[in-house]
Amino acid sequence: MIRKTSANTWFQNKFASTDIEDKLKEIKSDTIEMRLGTPEEHKTDEQNKTFHMLLSMYWESGLSSFNDYFDMRYHYKKIAGLIKEEEQKIDTELREFLLSVYKEMPNVSIKPKLVQLVKNKKIKELSWSYVEKDKARLAIDSLINDMVESGYSSKRFDKMLERFSELW
Repeated sequence: MIRKTSANTWFQNKFASTDIEDKLKEIKSDTIEMRLGTPEEHKTDEQNKTFHMLLSMYWESGLSSFNDYFDMRYHYKKIAGLIKEEEQKIDTELREFLLSVYKEMPNVSIKPKLVQLVKNKKIKELSWSYVEKDKARLAIDSLINDMVESGYSSKRFDKMLERFSELW
């Protein structure tokens, strides 16, 4: 966090464009948060935000066919190549215990991992920062297509589609 006056001083006359100065004028607060990063890091962050906003909108609409939010999230992250499965043997007693826990567990993010563990697979969920551009596009396109096919529509969704088109 820095003071807005310091940011004005730092960026004044440093760029051919006045985008930063104009943005600083729009900010009402006396302090601002700044983050340095590469354009690729910024794009990854924006894709991640877009992905999770779309997921939330779709789930909250009640139009998805998934059993719970985490199954839906898992499905699209798998399309993006962010779910890695490895063989892991577990004994019968542990498998039975995990099944009993699963049946009584509320819908939480660990459920898909439990299911796979019961199937002798260990799940590793990677961060969105590891996704390749083509797989990110495939996952988000798939999510958008599913939303459209389900009949989902809103002004917010239209804005998200505009934002998505800017990312690519």
